[in-house]
Amino acid sequence: MKGWLRTFMGLALAALPALDARATTPTFTSGPAVVSYPAGTAFPNTSTVVFGYSNGAMKVIPFVDSMFRDYTEVHTNLTGGYDGDPAAAYIVPGLPTIMNCGHSATGPGIYCIRGHVGNPGHYESAEVEPYRVGGGTFDPGTSPVLVHVVYQSADNLNLFARGQNGQIWYANYHQPSNSWNSWFQIPDLPGDTFSSDPAAWAYTPGDTVVMVCARTQLGAQIRCNQQQFGNGGTIFWAGWNTVPGQPSTAYKPALARGAGSVYLFGIRNVVSPNFQEWFTTFPVGGGSFAPFASVSGGSSGFNSGPTAVASTLPGVGPQVMTVGRRSDSAFWYAVGGPGDDGKTLTWRAWTKIDVP
Repeated sequence: MKGWLRTFMGLALAALPALDARATTPTFTSGPAVVSYPAGTAFPNTSTVVFGYSNGAMKVIPFVDSMFRDYTEVHTNLTGGYDGDPAAAYIVPGLPTIMNCGHSATGPGIYCIRGHVGNPGHYESAEVEPYRVGGGTFDPGTSPVLVHVVYQSADNLNLFARGQNGQIWYANYHQPSNSWNSWFQIPDLPGDTFSSDPAAWAYTPGDTVVMVCARTQLGAQIRCNQQQFGNGGTIFWAGWNTVPGQPSTAYKPALARGAGSVYLFGIRNVVSPNFQEWFTTFPVGGGSFAPFASVSGGSSGFNSGPTAVASTLPGVGPQVMTVGRRSDSAFWYAVGGPGDDGKTLTWRAWTKIDVP
């Protein structure tokens, strides 16, 4: 074999995921959280990191060298462990620092800690230990969600969770001062409460509009609200609207914002307690929701709420990744790309997250 050909083949093989017979499957006792830079054109990529809990301890799985890698031992965990599902978000899109938040398994508070993915995918905590956000108290198993938003030209994070009164609360993290404010409640859902924790996502990176969705107690419907900032920094909420035509669902939903659409994910409750078929939809023409469609590729057997990310890069068509825990306690992901019309999603097969 000629030297140049041998070199070329070596490089080509090095670019492929390793087919390692010793690969293992991390298992989890929670649902996942996933982060990825919003300007990415394909998922997973080198900015993609998946988080989950295993018996209360955080597992961190970054995507490095064309594969997921398990870096459980390097994360500073909360004393007593976490319950519920984790929340995660890049503090500044495009930079490697990530905020992680979760509910204490031994107390009523939600705790957060900053970390970052270094070279080659090593995850390191930026603080000695997680710190409690405000004085809010939450029920066991609370699963918060984080969303990045720009307010007054500064990077901020909004942390959302369902309070003990069944309504949705949020706290704000101000990146320049590395500080959190107190918890505030979104206006009540009239005549009802929520039975799931919320999903949330900003309309676009840097936008000051946030969408929040959660499942109601009565009627088991997903309803969504929008946070906006008015003149002088005032904050107002547009009101809770029902997503039309939705199938019955039990777990919390997930939201992902693409370049021209918001994608809503959940798990369809076919025959309780068997949860099958994920669904997705997106606003079209004036912000309405299109009909629901299943994520194809053998999606049965999920037993956690989903998580999702989408690309906001214009002109590339929809690019979405969704992750969930199946009945084997492993995380599986599916990637959606542009269909023939450049607007709808065509899904690849579900893939189990294995690590070397």
